[in-house]
Amino acid sequence: MYDLYTKDAAQKNLKYILKVPVFPLIIKGDYIKISQIINNIISNAVKYTLRNGNVEIIASTEYNRVIIQVNDNGVGFSIN
Repeated sequence: MYDLYTKDAAQKNLKYILKVPVFPLIIKGDYIKISQIINNIISNAVKYTLRNGNVEIIASTEYNRVIIQVNDNGVGFSIN
């Protein structure tokens, strides 16, 4: 999924980073739904981060769970 947005990120001159462990991560669940969720989060991060911004995707494990974290300095959500 990371590769789907490299072109969009480059066009906005985003610092687009992927950090994953060297070993494969195994997620148990509905592949299609999980893919849609992750894809949507990455898409929104790239779409709503302003030019020259940062989007970082980190995948890790903790206590036998996979953690996927997307950090960006985009507009974010309104509190209201």
